Amino acid sequence: MTIKGKKSSKARITKRRSALFISGFLVLLCILITQTYRPFIYENHLNDLHFADTITSWICIPAASLFFWGVSHARFLKCLVGSLIGFLIYECIGLTFDWFDIMALFSSAVITYSIYTFYKKKHFF
Repeated sequence: MTIKGKKSSKARITKRRSALFISGFLVLLCILITQTYRPFIYENHLNDLHFADTITSWICIPAASLFFWGVSHARFLKCLVGSLIGFLIYECIGLTFDWFDIMALFSSAVITYSIYTFYKKKHFF
């Protein structure tokens, strides 16, 4: 910490790199789950409350928010809201409009912001 209470640039760079790493991990996790879990659910006709249908919507918000926060100098909330708006527009314009995806996007944004505020209070961000 500096005299005025601002964090050093080295700490910010480390946090931004961590955000990029977590974002990349989430993208890989999404690919893995989409390629394994979704076909399993569809082939066995299991009811998982539409989780298999909305996996990408659950993971895209934290992944995109962390990515944009990691590469820009914007505040995290701005990256989160921008990601939510972008994916909402994509969902509404796209050919696969689904209300479950819309609900998953909003739920994912609320959960992501809740986790962020929890870690911010613990001085991780």
